[in-house]
Amino acid sequence: RGGELSVQPLYHGAGPRAAVFGSVSFDIRLPTSVRRVEVRNVSGSIDLEDLQAGVSQDLKTVSGSIRTQRAANLRAESVSGSIDFVFAGAELALQSTSGHIGGRILAIEDGGRVRAQSISGAVELQAFDALSAAKNSRRRSAD
Repeated sequence: RGGELSVQPLYHGAGPRAAVFGSVSFDIRLPTSVRRVEVRNVSGSIDLEDLQAGVSQDLKTVSGSIRTQRAANLRAESVSGSIDFVFAGAELALQSTSGHIGGRILAIEDGGRVRAQSISGAVELQAFDALSAAKNSRRRSAD
């Protein structure tokens, strides 16, 4: 559709309101001209490999982990799972409700922004030496 690829499982014999169970896995190869990837997933992991440098990524999963490399602008959200990444771009936004966030920041464009939030899990970021940034850390816990 207009330069957009949508991939969904097709269950033979299942009506529009039928409950369908079973696992589905997709291996998708993208052309090198792709500059933006958006993935939504429920109850499964998202794993992006061998993308060209500079691909913007918008990734979201419920009950699964996210692993990506060579991301330009990156938005990643996992409700219950870890997020692992390698980033070089302008905007980095990471959120995990219950899971570890870890990755490497190779470069940030001038005026770029990094935001990482985990409700229940560690946040570990490795950045290049020349990074000048302010850290705002808040910790919440129930008593």
